[in-house]
Amino acid sequence: MSGQEQSGDAAGRIVAVVTAMLESAGYDCVQLADVAKKARVSLRTVYQAFGSREELIFAAVESWMDAEVYQKMGPPVPGEPLSKALTRQFRQIFEPWERHPHMAHAFMRAKLSPGGERLVKQGFAAAEVTADRMFEGLDPEYAADVRAILTNLVYGLAFRFAAGEILVHEMRETLERAVRRLT
Repeated sequence: MSGQEQSGDAAGRIVAVVTAMLESAGYDCVQLADVAKKARVSLRTVYQAFGSREELIFAAVESWMDAEVYQKMGPPVPGEPLSKALTRQFRQIFEPWERHPHMAHAFMRAKLSPGGERLVKQGFAAAEVTADRMFEGLDPEYAADVRAILTNLVYGLAFRFAAGEILVHEMRETLERAVRRLT
Protein backbone atom coordinates (compact mmCIF):
# COMPACT_ATOMS: atom_id res chain seq x y z
CA MET A 1 0.00 0.00 0.00
CA SER A 2 1.40 3.41 -0.97
CA GLY A 3 1.81 6.29 1.46
CA GLN A 4 -0.88 8.22 -0.42
CA GLU A 5 -3.37 5.33 -0.03
CA GLN A 6 -2.54 5.07 3.66
CA SER A 7 -2.98 8.83 4.00
CA GLY A 8 -6.39 8.65 2.28
CA ASP A 9 -7.43 5.75 4.50
CA ALA A 10 -6.33 7.69 7.57
CA ALA A 11 -8.20 10.82 6.46
CA GLY A 12 -11.33 8.75 5.88
CA ARG A 13 -11.08 7.17 9.32
CA ILE A 14 -10.48 10.56 10.91
CA VAL A 15 -13.54 12.08 9.22
CA ALA A 16 -15.65 9.05 10.19
CA VAL A 17 -14.58 9.40 13.83
CA VAL A 18 -15.34 13.12 13.90
CA THR A 19 -18.69 12.57 12.21
CA ALA A 20 -19.64 9.99 14.84
CA MET A 21 -18.53 12.37 17.60
CA LEU A 22 -20.54 15.24 16.13
CA GLU A 23 -23.65 13.06 15.73
CA SER A 24 -23.53 11.66 19.24
CA ALA A 25 -22.20 14.47 21.40
CA GLY A 26 -21.80 17.63 19.34
CA TYR A 27 -19.22 20.18 18.30
CA ASP A 28 -17.54 20.73 21.65
CA CYS A 29 -16.79 17.02 22.14
CA VAL A 30 -14.37 17.00 19.19
CA GLN A 31 -10.94 16.99 20.79
CA LEU A 32 -8.10 16.18 18.40
CA ALA A 33 -6.23 13.93 20.81
CA ASP A 34 -9.39 11.81 21.18
CA VAL A 35 -9.93 11.85 17.42
CA ALA A 36 -6.39 10.60 16.80
CA LYS A 37 -6.76 7.84 19.36
CA LYS A 38 -10.13 6.64 18.02
CA ALA A 39 -8.94 6.83 14.39
CA ARG A 40 -5.75 4.94 15.30
CA VAL A 41 -3.46 7.66 13.94
CA SER A 42 -1.02 10.08 15.44
CA LEU A 43 -2.03 13.63 16.31
CA ARG A 44 0.52 14.73 13.74
CA THR A 45 -1.37 12.76 11.06
CA VAL A 46 -4.58 14.58 12.00
CA TYR A 47 -2.88 17.96 11.63
CA GLN A 48 -1.14 16.96 8.39
CA ALA A 49 -4.43 15.84 6.87
CA PHE A 50 -6.61 18.72 8.05
CA GLY A 51 -4.46 21.51 9.47
CA SER A 52 -6.82 22.49 12.26
CA ARG A 53 -9.75 21.33 14.34
CA GLU A 54 -12.05 23.70 12.45
CA GLU A 55 -10.97 22.34 9.07
CA LEU A 56 -11.57 18.80 10.30
CA ILE A 57 -15.06 19.71 11.52
CA PHE A 58 -15.81 21.36 8.16
CA ALA A 59 -14.73 18.19 6.37
CA ALA A 60 -16.89 16.00 8.61
CA VAL A 61 -19.96 18.25 8.28
CA GLU A 62 -19.54 18.49 4.50
CA SER A 63 -19.19 14.73 4.23
CA TRP A 64 -22.24 14.11 6.43
CA MET A 65 -24.38 16.65 4.58
CA ASP A 66 -23.40 15.14 1.24
CA ALA A 67 -24.21 11.58 2.34
CA GLU A 68 -27.28 12.23 4.48
CA VAL A 69 -28.91 15.12 2.64
CA TYR A 70 -27.60 16.18 -0.75
CA GLN A 71 -27.10 12.78 -2.40
CA LYS A 72 -30.64 11.82 -1.39
CA MET A 73 -32.24 14.86 -2.99
CA GLY A 74 -34.14 13.70 -5.99
CA PRO A 75 -35.42 15.65 -8.94
CA PRO A 76 -38.99 16.92 -8.85
CA VAL A 77 -41.65 14.42 -9.77
CA PRO A 78 -43.12 15.31 -13.18
CA GLY A 79 -46.40 17.13 -12.71
CA GLU A 80 -45.88 17.47 -8.96
CA PRO A 81 -47.40 20.68 -7.58
CA LEU A 82 -44.88 23.25 -6.35
CA SER A 83 -46.14 22.97 -2.76
CA LYS A 84 -45.52 19.21 -2.66
CA ALA A 85 -42.11 19.52 -4.34
CA LEU A 86 -40.93 22.20 -1.92
CA THR A 87 -42.30 20.34 1.10
CA ARG A 88 -40.53 17.15 -0.02
CA GLN A 89 -37.26 19.03 -0.50
CA PHE A 90 -37.45 20.70 2.92
CA ARG A 91 -38.13 17.31 4.51
CA GLN A 92 -35.12 15.82 2.74
CA ILE A 93 -33.01 18.61 4.18
CA PHE A 94 -34.36 18.83 7.72
CA GLU A 95 -35.40 15.29 8.66
CA PRO A 96 -31.77 14.03 8.90
CA TRP A 97 -31.12 16.90 11.33
CA GLU A 98 -34.23 15.97 13.29
CA ARG A 99 -32.74 12.48 13.72
CA HIS A 100 -29.29 13.96 14.53
CA PRO A 101 -29.80 17.34 16.24
CA HIS A 102 -26.16 17.52 17.35
CA MET A 103 -25.19 17.49 13.68
CA ALA A 104 -27.61 20.34 13.00
CA HIS A 105 -25.93 22.35 15.76
CA ALA A 106 -22.48 21.46 14.39
CA PHE A 107 -23.54 22.58 10.92
CA MET A 108 -24.86 25.91 12.21
CA ARG A 109 -21.83 26.55 14.36
CA ALA A 110 -19.45 25.74 11.51
CA LYS A 111 -21.55 27.79 9.09
CA LEU A 112 -21.30 30.83 11.34
CA SER A 113 -17.53 30.50 11.82
CA PRO A 114 -14.84 31.90 9.50
CA GLY A 115 -14.90 29.82 6.32
CA GLY A 116 -18.50 28.76 6.89
CA GLU A 117 -19.55 30.10 3.51
CA ARG A 118 -18.21 26.88 2.01
CA LEU A 119 -21.09 24.99 3.66
CA VAL A 120 -23.55 27.46 2.15
CA LYS A 121 -21.97 27.02 -1.29
CA GLN A 122 -22.14 23.23 -0.94
CA GLY A 123 -25.84 23.43 -0.09
CA PHE A 124 -26.70 25.83 -2.90
CA ALA A 125 -24.77 23.73 -5.41
CA ALA A 126 -26.66 20.60 -4.35
CA ALA A 127 -30.13 22.15 -4.22
CA GLU A 128 -30.02 24.69 -7.04
CA VAL A 129 -30.63 22.31 -9.96
CA THR A 130 -33.59 20.71 -8.20
CA ALA A 131 -34.99 24.10 -7.21
CA ASP A 132 -34.65 25.41 -10.77
CA ARG A 133 -36.69 22.46 -12.06
CA MET A 134 -39.40 22.96 -9.43
CA PHE A 135 -40.00 26.51 -10.63
CA GLU A 136 -39.91 25.76 -14.38
CA GLY A 137 -42.96 27.03 -16.22
CA LEU A 138 -44.03 29.40 -13.44
CA ASP A 139 -44.24 33.16 -13.73
CA PRO A 140 -40.60 34.26 -13.28
CA GLU A 141 -41.46 37.10 -10.90
CA TYR A 142 -43.61 34.83 -8.74
CA ALA A 143 -40.87 32.18 -8.72
CA ALA A 144 -38.23 34.76 -7.76
CA ASP A 145 -40.43 36.12 -4.97
CA VAL A 146 -41.17 32.67 -3.51
CA ARG A 147 -37.51 31.70 -3.67
CA ALA A 148 -36.43 34.95 -1.98
CA ILE A 149 -39.05 34.63 0.75
CA LEU A 150 -38.17 31.00 1.48
CA THR A 151 -34.42 31.65 1.40
CA ASN A 152 -34.77 34.51 3.88
CA LEU A 153 -37.10 32.46 6.06
CA VAL A 154 -34.58 29.60 6.11
CA TYR A 155 -31.83 32.01 7.21
CA GLY A 156 -34.02 33.54 9.92
CA LEU A 157 -35.06 30.14 11.24
CA ALA A 158 -31.47 28.89 11.11
CA PHE A 159 -30.31 31.80 13.27
CA ARG A 160 -33.14 31.22 15.73
CA PHE A 161 -32.16 27.55 15.87
CA ALA A 162 -28.49 28.44 16.36
CA ALA A 163 -29.50 30.78 19.20
CA GLY A 164 -31.40 27.95 20.88
CA GLU A 165 -34.80 29.60 20.42
CA ILE A 166 -36.37 26.81 18.33
CA LEU A 167 -35.82 23.12 17.58
CA VAL A 168 -35.05 21.61 14.19
CA HIS A 169 -38.55 20.24 13.69
CA GLU A 170 -39.93 23.75 14.26
CA MET A 171 -37.81 25.00 11.36
CA ARG A 172 -39.26 22.36 9.04
CA GLU A 173 -42.83 22.87 10.27
CA THR A 174 -42.60 26.65 9.81
CA LEU A 175 -41.24 26.22 6.29
CA GLU A 176 -44.00 23.77 5.41
CA ARG A 177 -46.66 26.23 6.64
CA ALA A 178 -45.04 29.03 4.63
CA VAL A 179 -44.95 26.84 1.52
CA ARG A 180 -48.68 26.05 1.89
CA ARG A 181 -49.52 29.74 2.23
CA LEU A 182 -47.26 30.95 -0.59
CA THR A 183 -48.23 28.30 -3.10
